[in-house]
Amino acid sequence: MTSRRALRACLLALAYLALALVFTYPLASHFGTHHVGEVGGDAKAYLWNYWWVEKALFELGTSPFETKQIFYPVGIGLSLHTLASLQGLLVAPLEKLVGPVRAPNLLILWTFVAS
Repeated sequence: MTSRRALRACLLALAYLALALVFTYPLASHFGTHHVGEVGGDAKAYLWNYWWVEKALFELGTSPFETKQIFYPVGIGLSLHTLASLQGLLVAPLEKLVGPVRAPNLLILWTFVAS
């Protein structure tokens, strides 16, 4: 009975993935070359957020909630910024496996399926 439930769960996840691909069209055809989001929209801010979380935690060993990368030399606190720190933590290892363009795209597709 458990293998039947596992098969059903896998089929449902694949169905959700197919729906996510349909609703994020044309992401599937540009998955490795384009990021999700409008050219003039907030997509670049989220890409910076992913980059900053990885750099702060793994390269600099500092908190990602403070930066001098913005408003140098004074810096700024990012605790009220849309930092997406959990997504940044998830994207960091994915980038090493699939690259900097595919990693955020995979995360976005996963959020559709998981929700």
